[in-house]
Amino acid sequence: MLFLKLKKYASTLLLPLLLVFFLGYISYHTFIGDSGLSKNAILKSQLNALHVDLASVKEERLLLEKHISLLEKNIDADMLQEKAKKILYYAHPDEIIIIK
Repeated sequence: MLFLKLKKYASTLLLPLLLVFFLGYISYHTFIGDSGLSKNAILKSQLNALHVDLASVKEERLLLEKHISLLEKNIDADMLQEKAKKILYYAHPDEIIIIK
C-alpha cells in the first residue's frame, strides 16, 4: 500500500522536478556559463578595444610606409640633413632643437 502511494507521488512529482532542474541548468549556462551572454559581452568589449588598437597600428604603418617611400626615392636634402642631425645629435649653436 505504501509502495503504491509512493509510486503515485513519485510519478506526479518526478517529471515536473526534472523539468525544473533541466530549465535551471539551461538558464544558468545561457546567462552565466563559460559561453553565456555575460561572457559574450566581455568578449565584445575586448573586440572593440582590439579594433581601436588595430586602427592605430594601421595608421602608424601608413606613416612608416610613407616615410620609407620618401627615403627610397630621391632623397630630399632637407630631410637628409634633419635625419643626420637627429641620429648624430648634431646642431649648429644658433639652432633650436625640438624633440618629440
